Amino acid sequence: MLTMQMDEALDVIDSGQKFSATFCTADENRKTGGEIIHYDDIQCDGHYYPDPIRKFNLPNKRTITVHLFLIKDINGHRLI
Repeated sequence: MLTMQMDEALDVIDSGQKFSATFCTADENRKTGGEIIHYDDIQCDGHYYPDPIRKFNLPNKRTITVHLFLIKDINGHRLI
């Protein structure tokens, strides 16, 4: 499997282009998570956040918040 560094992943995420991503869910408030979820054709909402989070727009018009360190792969490239 191909690999990618976090700075390369941020270039893809912040480029404004659509991409696919796999990540692990986590919700500290509800004490839930651990599911592995994959989305195709998602796009960053374009806002800059000082914390290591991004908001992604899904094809079904929903918006999700993802902590960057929970992303497992981008466009089939495993993050290392």
